[in-house]
Amino acid sequence: STECSSVATPVKAKDLKHASSFRHGGTLPTAVCLSKAALGAGVLSVAAHCAEVGIIYQTVGLVLGGLLALISIRMIAKASVSTGCWSYEDICDDLFHPAMSIFTGFMNVCNCIGSGAGYLIVCGQVFQVITGANESSRRLFVALVGIFICGPLALARSVSFMRHLAAGSVAALMLLVVSVVWYLGENGVDETVSPQTMMFGAGGATVFTYMNSINNIVFAYNNQFNVPQLTGELTPAPSTKRMVRVSLLSTGICFVLYVVVSVFGVLAFGVGENQGDSLVVDLLPVRKEWHVLLSLVAVMFSVLTCFQFHVYPIRQFAAYAVRKARGRGADDEKTDVTYGGRSLTRWWDIASALASVAVIIFIAVVITS
Repeated sequence: STECSSVATPVKAKDLKHASSFRHGGTLPTAVCLSKAALGAGVLSVAAHCAEVGIIYQTVGLVLGGLLALISIRMIAKASVSTGCWSYEDICDDLFHPAMSIFTGFMNVCNCIGSGAGYLIVCGQVFQVITGANESSRRLFVALVGIFICGPLALARSVSFMRHLAAGSVAALMLLVVSVVWYLGENGVDETVSPQTMMFGAGGATVFTYMNSINNIVFAYNNQFNVPQLTGELTPAPSTKRMVRVSLLSTGICFVLYVVVSVFGVLAFGVGENQGDSLVVDLLPVRKEWHVLLSLVAVMFSVLTCFQFHVYPIRQFAAYAVRKARGRGADDEKTDVTYGGRSLTRWWDIASALASVAVIIFIAVVITS
C-alpha cells in the first residue's frame, strides 16, 4: 500500500556505521521496548499463581504462551511490512475494511486504558506500602504522578524514544528478584513448601484457579499492541526477519524473569495462606530494609514506564479516527496546516495523548475508589 509506506523512513546503512548499538530502531533497544510493554504489574503476581497451580503447570503455560507470542509477533510484523502500515488501524483498513479498523482500535483502547489504570493503582499501592499513607494521600499521589510524569512522557512521537527508560525499568525489576532471593536466604525455604506443593501447588485448586493462571500468562506476554509501530521504527528499514529476532529476545527476557520470580517467590513465601496476592504484599514485613525499599521504588518506576507503552495504541486509534474525519491520509502531516510551529495533526496527537492519560487517571483515582 502506498498510503502508509512512508511512515517509517528508511535510513542508509552508512549513516548507522558508527551508531550506537542502542540507537533508535536498533534490534536490542526494540526488543527491550517490546519486553517492557509486557513486563508490567503481572510480574508481581506470578509467584502467587505458581503457588496455586505448581511450577510444572506454570512453566508449561509460560512456554506455550511464549511460543504463541513469537508466532503472533511474526504475523503482525509480516502484515506491517507487507502493507507498509505501522498501526493496526491502517493495516485493517488496507487489508479489510474501515469498520474492522474501528473495531480493532476500540478493542486496543479498552485493553490499554484498563492496563494503564492498573499500573497507576499498583503505583499507588506501592506508595502506600512504603509510606503508610492513608487512602486520600494515595489518590493524590496517583493523580500527581499521572499528571506530572505520565502526561509529559505520553507526548513522545516514537515508541523507541522510551528505550533507555525501558532498559532501566527492566534492570529495576532485577532489584525485585534480588530482594526475593535475599528474603529466601535470610529466612530459608518456607515451611509450606515441599516437593509435592512445589511441583503441583497447594492442592484444592479448581478449574477457575487454572483458568486464572492462564489469564495471568496471557497478559504476561501482552505486548502485541506495540508491534506495528516498533516494526516501522526499525532502522535502516523495517523487516520481518529483524522483528523475529526482536521477538526472540523480548520473549526470552520475559520468560526467564517470570520463571525465576515464580520459583524463588514460592520458595521464599510458600503456598496457601503464606503466599500473598503479590510480591509487594509479601515484602511488606521487611519493607524497611534499604534494598527492599529500593526494589519497591523500582517497581513503581517499572509500572510507570510500562504505562507509557499502553498510551501509544490509544493515540494511534485517535489519529486514525481524526484522519478519517478530516479526509486525510496517513502521510499527509507534512502538508497539514500549522499552528505554533506544529501541524494540526500533531496537535490532535498531543490532545489525544493528554486526554487518554486524563481518562486513565480518572479511572484509577475516582472510579476504583
